[in-house]
Amino acid sequence: MIESGAVLIAEDEVINRMFLVKIVQKLGISTFEARTGVEAIEKFSENQGTIRLILMDLSMPEMDGLEATQAIREKNPQVPIVALTAHSSDEDRKSCMRAGMNEMLIKPVQLPQLRETIYRYLPPVNSSTLSTTL
Repeated sequence: MIESGAVLIAEDEVINRMFLVKIVQKLGISTFEARTGVEAIEKFSENQGTIRLILMDLSMPEMDGLEATQAIREKNPQVPIVALTAHSSDEDRKSCMRAGMNEMLIKPVQLPQLRETIYRYLPPVNSSTLSTTL
């Protein structure tokens, strides 16, 4: 179980968002969901004291993940933001880092990699949570 905090999952594709929510919640972490970059900024602003990690899709309607990240960085330069994208070029990675993201996961995201990334930013309270059942 994670001591406190939540993950904001910003993903416009319903199936991808449901998958991420299910995995994060199975790790014992509460979630907030956003379908657009604009919604991600709103959810983060409303829950800034609770959200301790953001999983941010790059391609979303209204505002993409890069723009949303830049807006969130203006409010909070410390919250970890992890890009979720199917684009894996060096230029894509550089764009993510320039926007203020901490790292990038390539879709389809592998469960062990997702779990490891989440635990890097939100360490579990005890080692029994590090189960590899996912």
